[in-house]
Amino acid sequence: FVSEGANLVLQRLSIAHGMHSRMCFKTFSTDNTLTSVTYSPLESHTISIQNVTLETVGIERSVENGEESATSWKIYFLSDGHMYSRAQVGSPVYMKIKDVPENFYT
Repeated sequence: FVSEGANLVLQRLSIAHGMHSRMCFKTFSTDNTLTSVTYSPLESHTISIQNVTLETVGIERSVENGEESATSWKIYFLSDGHMYSRAQVGSPVYMKIKDVPENFYT
């Protein structure tokens, strides 16, 4: 069972240890029913923040919603586990960092 609180920790650990294949767990959906959550690796991207070139590693998180289509997010992390960006698939809202984190390490 993966709670919302454990979700980010699981994603950061997956990045730190290398995510090579899809992982499936149980979680609660938005209507509080037990359902599946799937984490899948995404292709890495090279980005530039403040004239610093960095590599990002991505994870797609999909939560099944019964008869409706799954709710999915695409989340990219820097190599040290800092979240770079997060976007819910189908939503116009997109979040990303604008500065290199002060305590960033490679």
